Amino acid sequence: MRCRTCTAGAVHKALGDEVGVDPSYISRAISSERIPSWEVTRKLVRALEADP
Repeated sequence: MRCRTCTAGAVHKALGDEVGVDPSYISRAISSERIPSWEVTRKLVRALEADP
């Protein structure tokens, strides 16, 4: 379980760096504890190369 946490933390950090938010913001958005702004959502879509 520890390795998954480390990996998730690294992913959250990388996404946070690319989007310009704290990794904890990414974590809370993924877990539905926080709804990201449209600006952050747009940046996340681009960072993840997803289709809006």
